[in-house]
Amino acid sequence: MTTTIHGSSSNQTCPTYPACGEAKNFDIRYPFWLTDSTKTTNCGYPTFGLTCKDNKFPLFRLSNKDYYLTYIDYNKNVIILLDIDFYYNPCPRPHQNFTISDNPILTFTQYDQNLTFFFNCSTSPSKTTNTSRPACLGGRSYVTTEELGKFNGWYSGCEEAVVVPAIGYLVNKTASDLADSIHQLLNGFGLGWKVPLECERCEGSGGVCLHENKSFSGCLCDGGVRTSDHCVDTGMDFWFF
Repeated sequence: MTTTIHGSSSNQTCPTYPACGEAKNFDIRYPFWLTDSTKTTNCGYPTFGLTCKDNKFPLFRLSNKDYYLTYIDYNKNVIILLDIDFYYNPCPRPHQNFTISDNPILTFTQYDQNLTFFFNCSTSPSKTTNTSRPACLGGRSYVTTEELGKFNGWYSGCEEAVVVPAIGYLVNKTASDLADSIHQLLNGFGLGWKVPLECERCEGSGGVCLHENKSFSGCLCDGGVRTSDHCVDTGMDFWFF
């Protein structure tokens, strides 16, 4: 789908790009955009810029880290991300807690399940907790789907505790199978998105958001670009063609 506005001398559009690399089952379009585009003004949400540079999957930047974006569902507003360090890694090892706090329009989905990893622990966890030792990690390292509060601070004797999401229905929950769940990290995890506040009126009136230098710059409507946040004519807005 391409959104078009009709200018006095030419047509301007929100472009649709084929996904790069191994991504064959979706395209890149609003509200996503390509950061390597030569345009200074782009259709889309400021934090939804994607980069294509290594012939694998589009890169999505989140919390100062790159993730492969392996799928977009535009109907359900859901994306699937994969830590680039896990790509074809037979023993994926998380190195930092995952957070979406710096991108408030992202949300966790009902499909997500947290996996907590404890690395290089001095003692073993209580047998009343549902934990397992992934063999490929070596040493005294553990993984669990349980909340940290159930461990009563035991993990203070571990070198590190890291919490990352995985696609929940793929994660084995029993202790005997939990160690295999580390490999489910290779499937990535899902996130939903909601419309940014500055774009709600624009999209609600049939337009799409424009941004420049990661700041809202106007609303792309059927008749052109408005500097206001909506397409409804109030007599107080300006049009650019």
